[in-house]
Amino acid sequence: MWRSRFDADPNILGCKIVLEGLPFTIVGVMPAEMQHPGNEYRPMAYGNAVDVWWPFTFEGSPNQRGSHYTEGIGRLKAGVSPEQAREEMNSIMIQLGREYPDNDTGWHVLIVPLYREIVGASQRMLLVLLGAVGLVLLIACANVANLLLARATSRRREMAVRLALGASRARLVRQMLTESALVAALGGAAGAGIAIVGVRALVTLLPFGFPRAHEIHVNLVVFLFTLAIALATGMLFGLVPALQASRIDPQQNLREGARGATAGAGHLRLRNWLVVSEVGLACMLLIGAGLMLRSFINLLRTDPGFRPEHVLTAAIAPPEENYKSSAQVINFYAKVADSLSTIPAVKFAGLGSEGKHPLPHEEFHARYHTATPDYFRAIGIPLIRGRFFSRADDVKAPAVLIINRAMADRYWPGEDVIGKRINFDDPPKDGEWATIVGLVGDVKDTPKKPGAEPAFWWPLLQTPFGFPQMMITIRAYSDPAPLGAGVRDAVHSLDPSVAVADVRLMDSIAEASVSTPRFTVFLVGLFAALAITLAAIGTYGVISYSVNQRTHEFGMRAALGAQPWDVMRMVLAHGIRLAAGGILVGIACALALARVLRSLLYKVSATDPLTFAIVPLIALTVALLACYLPARRATRVDPAAALRTE
Repeated sequence: MWRSRFDADPNILGCKIVLEGLPFTIVGVMPAEMQHPGNEYRPMAYGNAVDVWWPFTFEGSPNQRGSHYTEGIGRLKAGVSPEQAREEMNSIMIQLGREYPDNDTGWHVLIVPLYREIVGASQRMLLVLLGAVGLVLLIACANVANLLLARATSRRREMAVRLALGASRARLVRQMLTESALVAALGGAAGAGIAIVGVRALVTLLPFGFPRAHEIHVNLVVFLFTLAIALATGMLFGLVPALQASRIDPQQNLREGARGATAGAGHLRLRNWLVVSEVGLACMLLIGAGLMLRSFINLLRTDPGFRPEHVLTAAIAPPEENYKSSAQVINFYAKVADSLSTIPAVKFAGLGSEGKHPLPHEEFHARYHTATPDYFRAIGIPLIRGRFFSRADDVKAPAVLIINRAMADRYWPGEDVIGKRINFDDPPKDGEWATIVGLVGDVKDTPKKPGAEPAFWWPLLQTPFGFPQMMITIRAYSDPAPLGAGVRDAVHSLDPSVAVADVRLMDSIAEASVSTPRFTVFLVGLFAALAITLAAIGTYGVISYSVNQRTHEFGMRAALGAQPWDVMRMVLAHGIRLAAGGILVGIACALALARVLRSLLYKVSATDPLTFAIVPLIALTVALLACYLPARRATRVDPAAALRTE
């Protein structure tokens, strides 16, 4: 609990608090880290979520064994795995099924590790982002290795002089590794500093409900880890250039000093392979980003089944202390709906329940709800056939139902469902039949599901039992945001003890439903853009270095009559060959990792031909642009100056 919520008294032990109409006394305070999604209570008077715990008590007869909703948390003994605990718990459940066959047969115990419960659906997204970070790191390391190789080549005469003066090869390796480690340490420190600002910005963009988002920050552990990774990569990728620099022949390089040092064929092949790997990794990231972008666009184009604009929602739950019977609960909800409809700015006001799943042993499988007459108009669910509920659909009228298209397609495919009857008793009882009077469109439970589950609605006044919580849905003529206070006033005018919670715009709810894929697309796209930029820099560096090494060759060709376009074509062809090799590697890696991305995509194949066709064109275009400047410089070589250098 937040102490600031209870006046200015720093000691809240013994203070009284009323939750859902029931008085409680605070007997303990837990640290802020002790949070669990199942223990969250949102009193709108405070506007923020707080966690409360109250004692679990068993009420009623111990023979009433029909409820199987309890969730618990436990600590396993040392050496006991979750699988072992699940087997033991299920063996107990099997024994209970034998003792109480009417209620406990066929039930199983599900044990989920706490980290999986907290991370949940974000785990795969985080692993994909971690992989993207790793690929960008590899590309950056390949770039650094390329630059170090070029630098080592330019220092061949210096290394030859050091060897001639008596320096050992181990001493040269240590010198170059020290230099690369220093560069890596400075880069790691600068990166950690940038991360402090960058992480703060990224936290603000995190998807709704992201686990432990408030704990994400750059601390000493993160800083030391970043520094260690930077040093390790600097030493590792600086080792090959250091070894190559230590293996030069002092006599040969001192004799070639007047013409400048040149690299051997093996040295150039290594640099070319580094560029191929850079382009390949960047191409693979671009393909992943392209697939996720197409998936996100498909999500945005998906019809949710309702119209979220100008809609305000809230949740209410009458306290059991004041509403002991289902009739009292239903009557209160009906009064709330009538009261809300009198607000001048309200076009339609309705109440509906969240979908409840039928019990596993029920043969008739569909989510069930209850709704007031104007609920469907308020939330914007379209009527396909028949009619909506009316005020005449009360306990004295014949029982009626509204079903969605998914239910109609499952149980009455190709038939007109209006007038069909349903009986929920087994065997069916006379006088207990409900007639379908309306067919409405499907509302997707989550955006990434291909369709909706079968569902039906009872009219509120005919609901066989009272729902403990209902969702208020208001459609306004214009902006519904200012109606929050009016909703609370309307409810409190009927019963001040009823809390109005989670007052939110339906637009924000719909926006939050796609926040996770949007964030993933943003970060993967950001990493892909960084990767292709680094690959372009690496390609430019290798081609530019090649042009410098081949200045004499280009001068000779120009002196023998070669045209500038011929020289440019040679340079561009070299770059295109490197880029094409990298693109083929990237496509092969992307195809191999398609299974990893499949669960993150929506209505797009992990081997989507359009993406696999466009991304190589983008990569090839970027490579050509990176090669253009060195190629243009090669066409401007002065033949006389190039020949004089020999």
